[in-house]
Amino acid sequence: MSTSNSPNHASSETTTRGLETRLEDQQRGQQQDSEARRGSLLPDLPPEILAAIFLLVPRDEGDTSWISVTHVCRLWREVALDCSRFWSDLNSVPPRFMEFALARSKGAPITVHTSDDTP
Repeated sequence: MSTSNSPNHASSETTTRGLETRLEDQQRGQQQDSEARRGSLLPDLPPEILAAIFLLVPRDEGDTSWISVTHVCRLWREVALDCSRFWSDLNSVPPRFMEFALARSKGAPITVHTSDDTP
């Protein structure tokens, strides 16, 4: 008697296909999670720690490279944009971004240096 036509065999094949599909879905999900974690360089740090790190980024007058932390990933952008102290040092903010920085500083103490070097 051949088992390939039996109801048990068909049921077993259906179960096997279902398990294979579930396994593929699970592997796909794990791969997506892994790619997402790789996209965030510091995925497990709380926002407060990230913000504290961002405040340590060197700032030179006229150099706007410090803003690049907002371009790394979505989490970093959200944290940097929400950190009022990140935007309160107006010496490193180009004039065209001054209004934006003032709005983002949300009442944090502002740092401004002035000079009398203009002719």
